[in-house]
Amino acid sequence: MELSSIKILIVDDDEADRQDLANVLQRRIPGLIVEPAEGYEEAILKITASKYDCVLIDFRLQGKDGLELLREIRTHKGYEFCALIVITGQGSEEVAVEAMKGSAHDYLLKDQILEPRLIQSIETACTKAKLAEHQHLQLETRKNFAALAAHELNTPLTTLSGFLQMIELKLEGAPPDIQSYIELAIKNVNYMNTLVGSLLSYAQTGESNETIRLVALDHALGSALDLVRREILETQAQVSYSVLPMVYGRQNELIQLFRNLIGNAIRYRSAEPLKIEIHSVIERDVWHISVSDNGIGIPSKMRTQVFEPLQRAHTTGTSGHGLGLAISAKIVQSLGGRIWCEEAAEGHGCKFVFTLPVVEEKPVIKYNTPFSSIIR
Repeated sequence: MELSSIKILIVDDDEADRQDLANVLQRRIPGLIVEPAEGYEEAILKITASKYDCVLIDFRLQGKDGLELLREIRTHKGYEFCALIVITGQGSEEVAVEAMKGSAHDYLLKDQILEPRLIQSIETACTKAKLAEHQHLQLETRKNFAALAAHELNTPLTTLSGFLQMIELKLEGAPPDIQSYIELAIKNVNYMNTLVGSLLSYAQTGESNETIRLVALDHALGSALDLVRREILETQAQVSYSVLPMVYGRQNELIQLFRNLIGNAIRYRSAEPLKIEIHSVIERDVWHISVSDNGIGIPSKMRTQVFEPLQRAHTTGTSGHGLGLAISAKIVQSLGGRIWCEEAAEGHGCKFVFTLPVVEEKPVIKYNTPFSSIIR
């Protein structure tokens, strides 16, 4: 990356240290723009009034420390991806960890900074920041395109569906074959509407603006069961589950994950009374969450393919568009986990397993079982 074209802000309440850093940078990179800020307040004023490509922040500032400034800068428009480097005279592992958590690109000790190391740190940080910003813009472009495409497709489909329903009313008493053609057309339009919505959901999965936070999987499962209550009642399914852990994730997407997996079990049930079991087990630093059923199962050759968009293990006798498991896979992968399918323990049905990282503190959440009259 060409550093001579960038603009750097040095935040340090020690004038001598500020000047030393500025001298080093301007000597090594002719034409570089370097500006000073004496402390927290001046730094905020400057980043509000101007745009910097990189900010060097002293950890020990009067009043508020550099980590507070680091977090504050990230909240300012245009600084979501700015290169931020924390510099300190008295380093510790704890400060380094906090700096990285605050999304600093690097952490340097003043008494160990050599010119090549400082230049390399700035160059690497600026390159990473530009790459992250570019990826974000690409992501926003894809999301906007997907939303626009869904809107443009849904509008004529909705109009078509309305006209078909009007024709159906006008054709009361028409020959049965004519009525069946109209019913088939309406059915296919409704299918296309659902497919377009699912494609949009797939495109946006893992890219939600919803904050990743601690989520009780018990609560996410309970919400998912609320959403499929009617299907559970209609199929008289028996759903059982053990206490589930707390994980980091997006609440709505985790609800959708459980809804997709439970819905899959309902859709591909066998003639036997449907049983669905949800359990969790910890293995080292990873939670393994399983959703098992006694349905018709998935052929071994299809157990990887079913997580690809528009792929279905069974295409006759069941509804679906082949996106539920693809969406589930994207949700899990966006949270740093894996998902796979295997044969259920009894030798029939299938078992979906997904992993999520263990939270450092693992509180056990007690949960009031929903639908106690129908779910056992």
